[in-house]
Amino acid sequence: MNIGDRVKVINLKNVSNKNIRYGDIGRIITYQYDSLVGAVLGIEFDRFIDGHDCEGAGKKGFCSWIRINKVITTDESKPDIKKVSDYIVDIVCEESKNGNYIVDPLDVKGVISESEFIRYKAEIIEEINKNYKVAEAGEVSDNEIDVLVWLDYCKNYIQQ
Repeated sequence: MNIGDRVKVINLKNVSNKNIRYGDIGRIITYQYDSLVGAVLGIEFDRFIDGHDCEGAGKKGFCSWIRINKVITTDESKPDIKKVSDYIVDIVCEESKNGNYIVDPLDVKGVISESEFIRYKAEIIEEINKNYKVAEAGEVSDNEIDVLVWLDYCKNYIQQ
């Protein structure tokens, strides 16, 4: 394993941070050697785990030291949040034109898995709010979302 590799947690036994779950994914950002336990990886996880910053190597709250035998490398990469958010906006806007005000979150399966959608929903919402404005129903133009449709979508799927 090398710094920069994406890893997946496969064993939680003796993992001190109880917010880390089986299957969590992160990136190796540093390492240490401990004479008692061997190699210990500094991992920055994709989600907030109420951890630390691996002595300044990573993002505060997203990092933890994990023994090497608790993770495996994975080729799973973080989804393109901008692509996902644009896709969701397209779905929301298209459905609102058709008079449908509830959009199934699984409609995004063409660009992101359901588990990734749940894992990255805060980033997806931030990206959408950064790039699009909401408009009054019936007055939507480019780079705008029908406010009622968007609020309904957020209420039903994003805030679960």
